[in-house]
Parts: sequence; structure tokens; C-alpha cells
Amino acid sequence: MAGLSMPNPTAVQSEYLRAWSSELGYGVDMIFLAYEEMANHCSKLSFAYMNKVLRGWHDKGLKNAQDVAEDNRRFREKNAKDDDRPPASYDIEEMEQKLLYGPIVYKKNNRRDAT
Repeated sequence: MAGLSMPNPTAVQSEYLRAWSSELGYGVDMIFLAYEEMANHCSKLSFAYMNKVLRGWHDKGLKNAQDVAEDNRRFREKNAKDDDRPPASYDIEEMEQKLLYGPIVYKKNNRRDAT
């Protein structure tokens, strides 16, 4: 389910799994939810990333998938309120285009000897 290429987890991976279940009290459903979160942000399996996700949820008191969904909803609402800021004085996409595809311009440094 977690995309492990080996039939058994390594000692380090086993320690993560033990901590998530025993120490944090999470079951397979929450560990898989953390796996999905990691898979959406990483190109390779990262137990360290999953550990940060699960410990973050634990610190917030999130115990199940409903709690996580509610926390995500509140986060989106908060960020939507932040979008009420006045617009930036520049267009970030235009800046990226200029930086990536614009001509390279070298400016000559005009030094004059102070004599």
C-alpha cells in the first residue's frame, strides 16, 4: 500500500511504523493518509516526510481523516481571507517569462581612473 519495493520494511522504517502506531496512536488509515500527503509532495518514498506530517497532525490533536479534512478546510478558508490583500505591483508570471526567456543583457562597467 505504501509503495515499498522490498517485501519487508527496513529497521528504520519499522521504527517509524512502531512510533506512529504505539507512540502517536495512529492506525493504518491515518498512516496511509500521511503516505498520500507525502506522495503529493515528493517524488520518492520518504518516511521522514510522513513522520513530519503525522507528528504535525498529532500536535494539532487530529485523530482521524475527518479531523484532517476539517483542518485542511480551515487552512483553505484562512488563505482565502489572505487573498483579500491588494494585488501585487508586479506580474510574477511576466517576471518569470522575462527571466527564463528574455535576452541576457550585459552592462559595461564604465570606470574612470581618478587621476
